[in-house]
Amino acid sequence: MIMNEKSTARLSSALTAARARLLACDKEGQRKRAQFFAGDQAGKFQRMGLAEDSGDELLGSLLFVEAEVVKGAATALKDVAAFLEASPSQPLEAIERLAWRFLASSCLRGE
Repeated sequence: MIMNEKSTARLSSALTAARARLLACDKEGQRKRAQFFAGDQAGKFQRMGLAEDSGDELLGSLLFVEAEVVKGAATALKDVAAFLEASPSQPLEAIERLAWRFLASSCLRGE
C-alpha cells in the first residue's frame, strides 16, 4: 500500500505544497529546507516508511505533527470567530488577515 501509485502521487503533491510553503517563508533557513520536499522525493519517503527500524519513530513523529496541525487549526478558528465578532461586516478581510498571520507565525516557528 505504501508504494501504491496513488499513494506516491498524493505524497508527491503534498511534498510539492510543503516545498512551496517553505519557499514562501521570509527566513533563509526555511527556504533551504525546501530542497528536501521536492515532489520527486516521494519514493525516498516511502522507502523510509518501509524500513523496519523506523516505523515506531516515524509514527510518533507523524502523530505529533498531526496534533500540532489540529491545535493550529483550532486556534485559527477561534481567531476567526473572535475577529468576526469584532468585524462582522468584513469576514473575507478577516480570514485573509488571519491567513497571513498564520503563515508568518509558521515561518517564525520554523515550520
